[in-house]
Amino acid sequence: MQAGGAHSASDIAANLDCYLTAGGNPAYDVKRWSAKSLAHCHWHYLVMLGGLDFVRVGSVTGADKPPGKLVEPLVLAARRGWAWSRDPRFAWVIRHSAGREKESDAEWTSIERAAAQVPRAPWLDNRSRFLESWAGILESGLEHDDYRFRRAVAVRAGVCAAEGPGDIFDLNVTAHGVPMTQAPGQRSGYLKPDEHYSRIYNSVEVDGRTHNGYAWTSSLTDTEGAAYMNLTGVPPPRVSLYRRQVALVDVDEGQGSRKLTPEEQQPDAELPRDVQTANSYVFDVFRVSGGKLHTYCFHATVDDDFQWNARNIRPVEHLPKSDAVGTDAEYLSLFARSEHKKFAGDCPTVFEATWRMNRESARTPGSEQRMLGRNYDPKAPRKFTRLHVLGVADARALRADTVCEQFNYRWTNALIQRRGDEGLNSAFAALIEPYCGEPFITECRLLEIAENDADAQRASAVEVRTRNGHTDLLFADGRPERTRTVGAARLAAEFAAVSRDAQGVRLATLTGGTLLQTPEVTLKPAQRERTARVTAVDYGAQTVTLDQAWPGVTAGRVFEIGTPAHTTAYTSSAVAPAAGGCVLTLDRGADYYRSRIEHVDADKGEVECSLHYPFSTRPGLSAEIVASNEAQTKFWRAQCLGQGRFRLTGAPVAAEDFGAERVLRLWEYGVGDNVRQSTFVSLRRLEAGRYELRADVDVEVTLGGATRQVTVSELENAGGRLTWRVGQ
Repeated sequence: MQAGGAHSASDIAANLDCYLTAGGNPAYDVKRWSAKSLAHCHWHYLVMLGGLDFVRVGSVTGADKPPGKLVEPLVLAARRGWAWSRDPRFAWVIRHSAGREKESDAEWTSIERAAAQVPRAPWLDNRSRFLESWAGILESGLEHDDYRFRRAVAVRAGVCAAEGPGDIFDLNVTAHGVPMTQAPGQRSGYLKPDEHYSRIYNSVEVDGRTHNGYAWTSSLTDTEGAAYMNLTGVPPPRVSLYRRQVALVDVDEGQGSRKLTPEEQQPDAELPRDVQTANSYVFDVFRVSGGKLHTYCFHATVDDDFQWNARNIRPVEHLPKSDAVGTDAEYLSLFARSEHKKFAGDCPTVFEATWRMNRESARTPGSEQRMLGRNYDPKAPRKFTRLHVLGVADARALRADTVCEQFNYRWTNALIQRRGDEGLNSAFAALIEPYCGEPFITECRLLEIAENDADAQRASAVEVRTRNGHTDLLFADGRPERTRTVGAARLAAEFAAVSRDAQGVRLATLTGGTLLQTPEVTLKPAQRERTARVTAVDYGAQTVTLDQAWPGVTAGRVFEIGTPAHTTAYTSSAVAPAAGGCVLTLDRGADYYRSRIEHVDADKGEVECSLHYPFSTRPGLSAEIVASNEAQTKFWRAQCLGQGRFRLTGAPVAAEDFGAERVLRLWEYGVGDNVRQSTFVSLRRLEAGRYELRADVDVEVTLGGATRQVTVSELENAGGRLTWRVGQ
């Protein structure tokens, strides 16, 4: 689903609308058989994050693009979306971001009436989400209209183009109104190293090789205080595990935020300067098993100052570009020779690096002035991004610049590198701290875990202390079925967080687990995940029927769906009971590929189509794909053989199966697929002695010496949230 251009789904539909209006064949009304056209219109605001910025994926999203850049193409998408759906969110954009053009009085009145139903800009209501073929996204500070108070982290997921950017699992952070990590985002040839090299992205590179992979969001919990997601990738060659667990942990909400008018929500609006923006940090655990060289690659903003605590630092000679990675100099040979030399050293137990955001000029790409525009305040504290990587005393630290020769800017890369024998296991645990003026993390340390594993699935526990008095325990595990002991705490979860302050427990949350126990609070969910199989599908209605009952409070949550050869993720918009199970209504369509068939070989069960399938050799995307004829009366599983050729299995294949249309369709899921969803529980203090519980599973809660059993039915009757006073 492209951001724009003649080949995007909504552009194709709009061009065909002109053809149809002129009397064209109705069979070419793409909107009748594909949900992608309208979905692309929604995509333009769904891809916006952190209040105004956008997920920076691809080759035209670099430091020269300030937040708010996508509002302009959203205007065109909104006009199309309104014409096709009458969705009030599109009406709001037309009314407040575009203005009246050729609309009649009656049409404009209809737009104004619909826009009045939407309280604020649609992009301000974007919650944590998985955006198909784009990213897993965590959002915080949704109560703020002022984008400078919003925080977000996005991790690249979906499909990476075979010869395009090597950005799978690239991590980007937005805070304080600006991108606090800057995606490369330039066309090939603009950067050195070029944009297709994995090592200039915020990811983990294996054996020095670029990985253009496929990934999806396995679980996502959109909870206040500590939102979380777990992303799974099809591993690089000779690698068995490639996974990233990320949480966005809140520290404070700042001062000076207020409700904004629609005019003030636009990108060029000038906002009050006497504010203190909000703070959150990112907890990141990256798991890799396989290969001999693992490099945790990271950079922040276009910087004018960089500090790190590597030891035994030495300059690294500049070598001609080489694919060898045997020495520090060989690994850094891809990076340009510049006045900022290349360096290498040893990591301490906790590696720290700090980037200061460039403030030089409004004309400098990536500078604070360029990013904030009219809201740049030269008197405001400087902006910094600090990286903490814990437990890396055995690693090397490398440093080199990425240089954009096209637009004359650069940033510093920090590369934390572990070497070993074939089958190396790493679980990099890191914190990313975007701050203004002074850092808000005062201390962080890796905690001992009794009888922990030694491989990449091992548990990681980190203690974080903040300037405003929080002590946070963060936990991530590759084996959530095991119970771990961390000091006085016992945990069994894929992710858990407990935060304390002077008043006691302020937050306790876990995802994919059955136990979070500390001396002050205990959460015991009845199950760590729910599973089911798909028994029926209605692709037009965007519904799947499962053979297990799921509670209604799971609506709005991400789940995995597929087979071992092809898995993806969807979000349910509604859950309804059904005989023997339930029906999920999904947030998007499953249509994946449609082509006329040129030839059918019934003996081999193969078909040859006129359109090339772009993922013919891509692991995770080329086997066990659901296939059907146009009428959806016959279904198979498809294995792509290259170009537009497919082998169909599960039923005999004959030319007459495809009717007069002679069309093959591929779908992202189908009958027989497995479905899995991690459960969650979150307990949050609202005020002294008063707590709110959110969960999608039966749970036993112990707090303040009292134990309470809470059922899913109770939560559903309470709208998904229960509140009570401690001791009541």
